[in-house]
Amino acid sequence: MEELLNEVVPQEDLERFERKYLHEFELDGEVSTETKFEYAFCLVRSRYTNDIRKMDDVIIFIILPLETHELKTIQKA
Repeated sequence: MEELLNEVVPQEDLERFERKYLHEFELDGEVSTETKFEYAFCLVRSRYTNDIRKMDDVIIFIILPLETHELKTIQKA
């Protein structure tokens, strides 16, 4: 179990799932549950703290489904 907690995701995996996440969102404003999970899984296992902070955006999509224009307003703030 401890090995899993200390595991760091390769940067190329993080980038691949980030592209997938953004692509789905740009298509129709929706992101599949699977893609949200994959991206979040990579973010929390990133070696960079800024990546972990991106989890806020993913959590918003999981907990509070927002309209695209509302999300853009939040991201600009």
